[in-house]
Amino acid sequence: MQAYVLRQFGSVNQLKLESMPIPDPAPHEIVIKVMSVGLNPLDLYAIAGRDFIRDRIKLPAILGNDVSGIVEKIGSDVVGLQIGDKVCGIINFPGSDGSITGHGYGEYASAPANQVIKMPAGLSFDMAAGLPVVGLAAKQALEDVGDIKEGQRVLIHGVAGGVGHMAVQIAKQHHTYVFATASSKDVAFVKSLGADEVINYQTQQFEDTAHDMDLVLDTVGGEVMRRSLDVVAPGGLMVTTRVPELVTIEDAIKAKGVQVKIVAVQPNAKQLAELAQQVVDGKIRVNIDNAYPFEQLPQALAHLETGGAVQGKLVVKVHV
Repeated sequence: MQAYVLRQFGSVNQLKLESMPIPDPAPHEIVIKVMSVGLNPLDLYAIAGRDFIRDRIKLPAILGNDVSGIVEKIGSDVVGLQIGDKVCGIINFPGSDGSITGHGYGEYASAPANQVIKMPAGLSFDMAAGLPVVGLAAKQALEDVGDIKEGQRVLIHGVAGGVGHMAVQIAKQHHTYVFATASSKDVAFVKSLGADEVINYQTQQFEDTAHDMDLVLDTVGGEVMRRSLDVVAPGGLMVTTRVPELVTIEDAIKAKGVQVKIVAVQPNAKQLAELAQQVVDGKIRVNIDNAYPFEQLPQALAHLETGGAVQGKLVVKVHV
């Protein structure tokens, strides 16, 4: 099989397309013929060897955790799946060796069977690869960590991105009033997701419009994270996906007395199955900004890295 292999940390240019053996599954694993793989900032952090993730990437590594495909082989202890089943999930997060190296950047990937779900009829491979990480991160941030409730005022940052565009839709399912920040080019897209008020951060300060927030979801970090502390209502909560940056505002958190929690996405088959069915039923949508061919995977990652005009998710078609 062909796979993009990372042999040393650095830039996207370190990924090299190589011939590798098709894996065999351990007893509790399956081997997936990868149809599509979703790209995430986590991939870029892994390639760069960022401190908070470096120890969990075992080189040489085949990255890519957001996967959809077809079951090719089944381990001896696997039940409930058959060869030919269409599946998706956050795979090898962690894998059998404890790393989070994914394997989705290859034509075939081994993975623990309990980390995938059968795809519901009507869900495309591209959408199925774009959904798991961002859908579960948004759901877990709002429901599990944020304990979102009907009638709350909710502010979501970075709504045009992967997690953000899912979070707005999930928040509206809970009948909340949603403020969303976006750039000028993304305002119409964000409105189409159901946000009640869209704040163009290029022309407005979000603090001027969004205040007394019961719940803030920060997917941006930096000064946006720091400034968001000022709009949380007494007794409210800010949840952030920007875990490594949280230490930079610890003093401000203490000074303002704001409750801040982190969300680190975890595989959850039950939650993913719910999200996948909601996509098929038209209750939420996964916006695929672009689907690149396999030979352009490094270019797709470069697009993600430069912060290009991405609305929703970038995916790569591994098999067509």
